[in-house]
Amino acid sequence: MAWRRRVESGEAVKTLADAGVTVISSTHGRGILADSHRASLRAFHNSPSVEALISQCDFTLVAGSRLRSNETRSWTLELPTPRVQIDIDPAAASRNYLMDNTLVADCRALLAALAERVQGRIWGDARWDSQLKEAVEAAEQGLRDQCGDYAKLNDAIAQALPDDGILVRDITVSGSLWGSRLFRAHGPLMNIHSLAGAIGMGLPMAVGTAIANPQRKVVGLVGDGGLSLNLGELATLAQEKANVTLLIMNDGGYGVMRGIQDKYFGGRQYYNELHTPDFSLLAQAMGLQAWSVDRAEDFQAVMTEALAMPGPSVVEVKMGQIGALRFAGPPQKTLY
Repeated sequence: MAWRRRVESGEAVKTLADAGVTVISSTHGRGILADSHRASLRAFHNSPSVEALISQCDFTLVAGSRLRSNETRSWTLELPTPRVQIDIDPAAASRNYLMDNTLVADCRALLAALAERVQGRIWGDARWDSQLKEAVEAAEQGLRDQCGDYAKLNDAIAQALPDDGILVRDITVSGSLWGSRLFRAHGPLMNIHSLAGAIGMGLPMAVGTAIANPQRKVVGLVGDGGLSLNLGELATLAQEKANVTLLIMNDGGYGVMRGIQDKYFGGRQYYNELHTPDFSLLAQAMGLQAWSVDRAEDFQAVMTEALAMPGPSVVEVKMGQIGALRFAGPPQKTLY
């Protein structure tokens, strides 16, 4: 279905969730139901505790999602039956999962009609709510353990960024771990990334997002590899005076390729090292305020200062000094 119509379905989704319907979102659909809602499983679809909870459900309604491979372990995630899909495109019917029924419809209109029918009804109970809360807490803790010190960076940004602030993520290790699922989502279009797997779009997307939302602070999350494809856009950031704090996660190469080679190729490492500039000095040469961080203890102070400053700025995180963040791509049944 048209993605915009899914985004506009938030009120109807909340009505269904208030009635006790459990909701889990794709990473790109986060915030359609706020993370804080008691019925939200957020985007923890690949977490064992959440999978165990999903297996107890009686029915699956897929609203506007294509159930992508990287969010379903290459389509091996068990989704309860019967399954019903809502999509405006007839060609999407049972494309990635076999459906018992596909409703070719506008997602916003159909969910609104469904929400009207459930007014006054309550499903679920305190026991289910408790199980859901425990599943989400276990999933979040597992992700925090995986992220290590970088969970502190997530928390520092969440504390310093205004409630209406926007996170724009490149395809990068940090974006795929804490950025995609750990960072808060109060509403739709507040945690944005490219649906394709190509790196390099983070900075241009962050600048565009800031220009379209001049009263809101934007954090652009990029890696050194992705930024290297669009270094010249630092000049655009400065010239447009975009209200962006660019967060550069510098691990000196292609971190995901290191993870893949460790996991699938016995640790043989090839062609993943990068020669990159001193990003802080480069930013300063462009006339941008810049910070460099090489200790996790400094995350809070630096992010608080950077995000309090209007206009463009750059924070470079030197991951070599802080520690590696291991990631071998989305959970898969098999890869190679």
